[in-house]
Amino acid sequence: MRKLVLVITLAALAATPVLAQQEPSMELTRAVIQAERRAIVEAAVKPAPEQAEKFWKIYWEYRGQVSALGDRMVALIEEYATSEASLTDRQAERMVAESLAIQREAAELKERYSRKLKDVLQPKQIVRWVQVENKMDAVINYEISVSIPLAE
Repeated sequence: MRKLVLVITLAALAATPVLAQQEPSMELTRAVIQAERRAIVEAAVKPAPEQAEKFWKIYWEYRGQVSALGDRMVALIEEYATSEASLTDRQAERMVAESLAIQREAAELKERYSRKLKDVLQPKQIVRWVQVENKMDAVINYEISVSIPLAE
């Protein structure tokens, strides 16, 4: 598990310079972190050979849908960055609603896919999957959040 924390930390550190500068290469950073996910998830879930094919199919389907939510969040962050100085109450309300909708949809996706994984993995493997996804998401969300200034 220490190895897992190290890998997550390294992925977060790789994201820091790009996110702090708020450059368009945020997509590249997300791709790098995405590439690390397989190793992190493999180490945590440890799917048996007979589970692996079905698990990874479901997992990458899940990640594709989460990635679409990530795209929405990136667009929201970029919108905020370009309108920060002139942000209206109406824009702020819409941004809050969109942010909360993205978070809600992410939680619903994780719940739906944890149910799908019941046909493939043992309960302890599923809980490790949820835990490791939560940890990776927390690191990434932290790195993103420190680069976003508070609204005036």
